[in-house]
Amino acid sequence: MEDMTFSPNFRQISSNVKSLRFDKIIRVGLDITRSVADNTFFSSRFRLNGAKLLKMGTTVYVGDKLDMIIDDTEEPVGKRVRVLDIKQLRQNNYKISLRCWRNQLYYVKIFLVARPPLALFSLFLLLCAVGLIVLDIQVNKSPPNDPDVEKHWNKLLLELSRLEFCFTNSSSVRLMAESYEGARVLRGLDTISDAVVISHAIDLSLVIYPSQGFIYNMPYLLTAKMHGRHIGIKGPLALQKLNISFVVPPVQNDGLDKKEPNFWPIHLQACVTFTATPAIFPPILLPPTCKPNILDGISSQISLLEWSKRADVFGSNRCYGRTRIQTEFHVSPRVLPRLKEY
Repeated sequence: MEDMTFSPNFRQISSNVKSLRFDKIIRVGLDITRSVADNTFFSSRFRLNGAKLLKMGTTVYVGDKLDMIIDDTEEPVGKRVRVLDIKQLRQNNYKISLRCWRNQLYYVKIFLVARPPLALFSLFLLLCAVGLIVLDIQVNKSPPNDPDVEKHWNKLLLELSRLEFCFTNSSSVRLMAESYEGARVLRGLDTISDAVVISHAIDLSLVIYPSQGFIYNMPYLLTAKMHGRHIGIKGPLALQKLNISFVVPPVQNDGLDKKEPNFWPIHLQACVTFTATPAIFPPILLPPTCKPNILDGISSQISLLEWSKRADVFGSNRCYGRTRIQTEFHVSPRVLPRLKEY
């Protein structure tokens, strides 16, 4: 009890020594070097059975307490070696049992010194484990930036949000530079009847800027006949046809008198369907989040859409007074790559 109070973390060890001198025993018990032992002796911090040590060569016996004082301001605190047993094996060769102070890393040191090959192999495994953990953290933090449109849905939806769609003007159709009419003449690719066609229906947030011709309380089925290059696809797939259809539910007129049109932006959720050959879509097939056929059997407005790059200038309107639509981009929960800021 006295030993534990004086110096916790005691361990019991056995060792062979050639001498029972104080300095030999305490160096074995505390695992210290000769230089440390000499400095401790000359600073008068060695104790033998509570008394200051006068000679390093003093012989020790069973039951002796060998102390190295660390702090003696009030109650002495330090590291103690208690001699439990001494057996003489032959001349100048003794087997001693000690109860002595050991830190938590002592047995790690013994393992490294006693079994070098196993210690090196364990160190190698530890470094490999740390490396894999660091690599996993880096991969999760820094996924590949800016994937191709045909490789990830978030990139496709981001490119879609950079476009502005306009209702066609049936009396005077004004086609924009990036409208589908400009792409129809490319290599005569006006049909994909000989290819497999698939569709993806996704529930997206839309912003509608209504104009004088917008009809409230009436569902709309709007279609943009596009090609891959219009949503940022490059290479051979840039000329693949792509149809994007917006199923817009009826919008209530929130005007004060319910007669005059309300030209404030309308935020709503709409079912957007992408139709094209499988090559143009990312390899991960998204489960449908909406049903694009909600207008079956209901009277609705059907119209084609034109489009252009969304203007960066605040308040710019390239639709020349017609109703325009924009999609709002929100990162899907299925995030794989990290996209650059838009």
